[in-house]
Amino acid sequence: MSSQVRATFLKVFCTLAITLTFSETEAYAQGNGNFGARPGQERQRMSIEGKLTAVQGNVMQVQNKDGKPWILRVDSRPTDITVQGEAEKGWVQPGMFIYFTGKFDRRGNGAEPVSKINVFTPNPENQLRPGVTEVPGFGGEGGATDYEVVGRVAGVARDGKWTVAAGNQKLTVEVADDAEIEVNMANPLLIQIGDTVKGDGIYYTAGQGILSGHIEVDAANPFKAPEDKRSRRGRDKEED
Repeated sequence: MSSQVRATFLKVFCTLAITLTFSETEAYAQGNGNFGARPGQERQRMSIEGKLTAVQGNVMQVQNKDGKPWILRVDSRPTDITVQGEAEKGWVQPGMFIYFTGKFDRRGNGAEPVSKINVFTPNPENQLRPGVTEVPGFGGEGGATDYEVVGRVAGVARDGKWTVAAGNQKLTVEVADDAEIEVNMANPLLIQIGDTVKGDGIYYTAGQGILSGHIEVDAANPFKAPEDKRSRRGRDKEED
């Protein structure tokens, strides 16, 4: 594992501020390339699916679906760790990539609120390229047409409407307050205790293994919108 990747994981997982109590974790994480191997033991394949209960550095503890706890060193690249779940509308921030289907007029103004949006991380596998594509066989009513939109959130106006940069076009999008926001991002910073971790790897000693390649994390809770600072100040004054 490269020093750059190790440093990334240290930054990611230390933000959760969890200290593990199991023995020998530090020694395994820092210098044991075979993580848990003892003389005479052979390497075996494993698949893990369970709840994340603790993390320290690039080592995590997962309660597997069979009820057994595993201490796992993560050797995957951050870009190979996919976090998926649901989010509130206000969680989506400028700079995030999204795709959705919406009805727009010729000027790029939304004709009706968008009810479903997917937030994603661009990669060669998903083949999502920024742009606006007309949906065949739909639209036309009232001068508006249905389009599939792939782009980046460029800004959020005071009235709540989003500006989306989709290729060489910019669209103004109204998102319904109860819109379904699905998240599928390669961003380990989104991982929280309680999430479900799925991945493959190897082990020498049962209960101690190494995860590598693609890791999928299902968020246990929806991603919440940041608290409005003005509302928080208002509550603080009321409490005073």
